[in-house]
Amino acid sequence: GTVLRVNKLITVQPRKSRYSGDVGDIVVGRIIEVGNKRWKVDINARQSATLLLGSINLPGGALRRRTIEDQLQMRSLFTEGDLISAEVSSLYQSGSAAIHTRSMRYGKLENGQVVVVPSALIKRVKQHFVSLPCGVDCIFGHNGGIWITSRSNEFDEREDTEQTRNVSEMEEKKKKHSLRRITAEERLAISKVRNAIILLASKFDKISPESVMKLYNSSDTLTLGRKQQEG
Repeated sequence: GTVLRVNKLITVQPRKSRYSGDVGDIVVGRIIEVGNKRWKVDINARQSATLLLGSINLPGGALRRRTIEDQLQMRSLFTEGDLISAEVSSLYQSGSAAIHTRSMRYGKLENGQVVVVPSALIKRVKQHFVSLPCGVDCIFGHNGGIWITSRSNEFDEREDTEQTRNVSEMEEKKKKHSLRRITAEERLAISKVRNAIILLASKFDKISPESVMKLYNSSDTLTLGRKQQEG
């Protein structure tokens, strides 16, 4: 496992264990249930996380109280099987996590691929929304969920404040990206990133943008055929 030292306290984090959330963590999860004013989300933890209706961005960025009409339209926002990115906002006494998608960076994930690895392998870095030099965007979720898609403008750090973003414009960009056809070259790059992550996980190595790119750049010299890379 991973040895953690805090002064004289030494703990060992198992390589394979369920994710235990911390406030502020970025997670990639899947909607498993639509309930009363809330969604249940599988985030690879012991218990499913809760996403409240009041913890999301309404279409158009409307700032108002949620109404009965919003409750009736919940499935048009997220439904069972949808992949989402979110942030842990708090932890309940039971240990389950409450998450939110209030920032435009979070929300439904489309037109890409998800890889799930043990959460202990995700290296905690300053930025978990990353645009890799190979033209691939990734979300390295603290819970072990990693989202891989083609390059978009969503991860531009220079536009990270809500004041500099037009909500409707951002929603339109996300919609265009979800409908855009991914080229063969982009698919190959996504596949190589995916395989690099899976290989790192199989060796129980820490997964970070740096380790993924190091393996990605050396993939041409490895005995991996094109079909394997695209697999």
